[in-house]
Amino acid sequence: MNEDNLPSLLQMSAAEVAITVLNNPEIRDLINSYVLPAPSSKKVHFRSTVETKTEEKISKLSLPPVLKNAVKCSMRPMISQMSDWKQSYGSVLKECTGFFTDASGCFRFFWKHNGQIDHQKTAKALVENQNVDIRERFMLACSLCLIDEGEHIWNSMTPGQKGFILLERGRFPALCSAAVNIFIKALEVYREWAGKTTYKRISDLILLSPVIFHNLFLLRHVLDIEPQKTHRRYLLNAARSVGVNTDMMRFCLSRLSRRDQRTIFRRLSARVRRRFRIIV
Repeated sequence: MNEDNLPSLLQMSAAEVAITVLNNPEIRDLINSYVLPAPSSKKVHFRSTVETKTEEKISKLSLPPVLKNAVKCSMRPMISQMSDWKQSYGSVLKECTGFFTDASGCFRFFWKHNGQIDHQKTAKALVENQNVDIRERFMLACSLCLIDEGEHIWNSMTPGQKGFILLERGRFPALCSAAVNIFIKALEVYREWAGKTTYKRISDLILLSPVIFHNLFLLRHVLDIEPQKTHRRYLLNAARSVGVNTDMMRFCLSRLSRRDQRTIFRRLSARVRRRFRIIV
């Protein structure tokens, strides 16, 4: 990481205090009450409500004025992150659970010291939660692209549990089904595929699947493993895909140049542009 981009001690301290406030039971209950996925108007209401409640908590803290002000400045982008990503995680929860478990109450965010969401810890905590049925944990691992966890869960399942996945996967919602199929092919069908590791087999299958343009977690994996020079192509294809959701669109636009952003906006219908602007 470039030293110029490293957070200052004040920023790190402010983020730590902000994380403590967000982990307050009252604030956490408020965050958990936000039903997902939700329309844009609900997201706006969520942000304003959580901002108001967290400001009340911050105002009661005995902190130096400089630090207290820094905490307030840190809080808004952190709430915005939660609002954006809770929608994405919520969509996965809706698609991959509910068969055996109500997993909506099993979700919580984990944070890095710089005030950014730790997606690896957040996703892993969800699929490792023993209160969620093991079959749904496997489906979540596939959709969240947690390859090691998915392989471990699959190997821990009984033949009957595996049979449910194998027989019913075609009836799962489309995106969940597509992700599960990738993992099943790598774990069962192509197990001896040219001596490749499970990680490599799954990664290769992900690269061949159009689902990467609709599943944000699979797309993030692709960007992690593919050369930087190829990222623009993946991002443009995802942003231009039919039925692209606002979370995917926002993610792609945030990583594309201004020129590419303008090109994409020109291709959107007026109705879609209006909807997107409400959320941004």
